[in-house]
This record gives sequence, structure tokens and C-alpha cells, in this order.
Amino acid sequence: MKLARAIVVAAAAAPLAVLAQTAYPPRVVTAPDYMPHELYASCSERQDILSQRRFDLERQRADLERENQHLAHEQHRLAEELRNLNSRDVAAVDSYNARQQRYNQQVDDHNRRAAEMNDAAANTNADVQYLLNDCVPRGFAWRDRGYWERRGYVYDERYRLR
Repeated sequence: MKLARAIVVAAAAAPLAVLAQTAYPPRVVTAPDYMPHELYASCSERQDILSQRRFDLERQRADLERENQHLAHEQHRLAEELRNLNSRDVAAVDSYNARQQRYNQQVDDHNRRAAEMNDAAANTNADVQYLLNDCVPRGFAWRDRGYWERRGYVYDERYRLR
């Protein structure tokens, strides 16, 4: 009876033994505590340029959004005008067609500028990734730069990051 009970307990504990296997922690590579001055200056300059590009893109996006609202309002106005248009009045139809043509040209220009902005955003995102790939493994941290520069932790041949 005791042997049967021991076998049942061992069989019940077997799945728990699998959970107790050794887990190895992930390998962590630490970044260096300093960077050469030239590399830090290069990464800082690239960060400034990319930050300005991101700011310009955000401003351009806001302008396009405002223009999009204006175009939506204009589209609604033209649709309302079309509903009330007397199709037998040739002058009114010609006038409406001219306004519709100007509106279509504005939409085309807006779409072209939006596509250009999207291309610029994609290029900026790629350049940010290149900056991160080039500078972060060598110890440059985007968020730390202002902190260290404000506190004056600057040395002649290296910038201390930690």
C-alpha cells in the first residue's frame, strides 16, 4: 500500500519536476562608460539634425491636416451647390464646373504634398534607426545627452554617459 502511494506521488510530482528545470538568464552586453569625443560630437550633431527634421515633419503634418479640413468643408459646399444647381442654366453649370476643377486641382496638390511628406517621414525614420544602430551600441543614449551636457560631465577626450 505504501509502495503504491509512493508511486502515485512520484507520478504526480513528475510534471512539477519539468517546471523546475534550470533557466539561463539572457546574455547582457554592457555599453561602455564613455565615448570618444569625435564620435559623441558626430552622434550629437546627427541627433540635432534628426530632431529638427522630426519637428519640421510634425509642423508640415499639422498644416496638411488644416488644409484637409478646409478641403472637406469645400467638398461639402460644392456637393450642396450641386444639389441646388439648375442643370438647364448653362452659365451656372459652367461656373460650377470651373469651381469643381479648381477644387480637384487643390486636392491633387494636397495629395502630392502628403505623399512627399510621407516619403520624408520614412527617410527620417530610417535615418533615426541608422543613428541608433551606429551610436547606441557605442554608449550614446538619446535621452541622456541633455542630462550630461547640462551637468557639465564633459572630459577632453571622452564624454561620460553614466
